[in-house]
Amino acid sequence: MSNDDNGGLLEKALKNIENDRQRTSKLLTGLEEVLQCQPHDYKDLGTTAAKFVETLQRSNEQLVKIVAMLNKDTPQESRTLSKEEKESLYNDLEEQK
Repeated sequence: MSNDDNGGLLEKALKNIENDRQRTSKLLTGLEEVLQCQPHDYKDLGTTAAKFVETLQRSNEQLVKIVAMLNKDTPQESRTLSKEEKESLYNDLEEQK
């Protein structure tokens, strides 16, 4: 595969991961709202909530694998994040809380 093909696949994978995360977050938020209104349903809905969280965890693992693959071909000195990249990453993580 050429670098163009790999770039397209990488972009597609990242887009799919982001779409899955957004969809799962919305579903989990909706489930949290239901649980707040109907706490007696927790036993039945708790398993569903756990599956949503597992989906988010899998997407985290996929992102880590992609970054590891990208870093494998990157020289050590260029692997550090700039101050702006660190702040952006921190902000993204804070928004997900």
